Amino acid sequence: MKNYLTMVMLFCLIFFLTAADHKAVVWPPMAKATGQRAVVWLPIAKAAGQRAVVWLPIAKAAGPVEEEKSLAPNFKIKDLDQISVELSSFKNKNLVVLFFWTTWCPYCLKELKILNQTMLDLEKERITVLPINSGEPSAKVAKFAKNKGYTFRILLDSDSAVSDAYHIYGVPIYFLVDKKGYVRLVSNTFPHDEAQKLAKEK
Repeated sequence: MKNYLTMVMLFCLIFFLTAADHKAVVWPPMAKATGQRAVVWLPIAKAAGQRAVVWLPIAKAAGPVEEEKSLAPNFKIKDLDQISVELSSFKNKNLVVLFFWTTWCPYCLKELKILNQTMLDLEKERITVLPINSGEPSAKVAKFAKNKGYTFRILLDSDSAVSDAYHIYGVPIYFLVDKKGYVRLVSNTFPHDEAQKLAKEK
């Protein structure tokens, strides 16, 4: 009964957020929420381009995502040049930042512009960013990237299989995956300070 009431309260909150013209993103997925905390990303200051984080305790008390460590689902997908990229290939090497985005998302455009300017510097810090387009045809993504002048590698999740594996409910969203393959942080803006800190871990 407690779990049922908790789920009802959570859905009511999400409904309230979305009804107020906000987009909420919940992670970890509700199916795994027992004994963890869910993360709701709520845009509260649109003019300033800022967002707040609301932690919703579900069932047992627990720490935030970066303390709980969920194993990141492995995947193997192709980029715009049809070259395969597998997440597990970065294990014990670099910190990996997964960035899920779409061409129609205005918040994504802002993040993509920043990444286009900082990608080379991030690689020097042993931070590998994998921008993953979610659910769009490769031709559309290629045309979009060319028009925008993006120089970084773009991965294609045309059938949304990877997005589904990560239970993506909204974009933009970042997942910081440490060198051991665990998700340490989830954010809808690039968490540079946290990424730098995790990149220094052995």
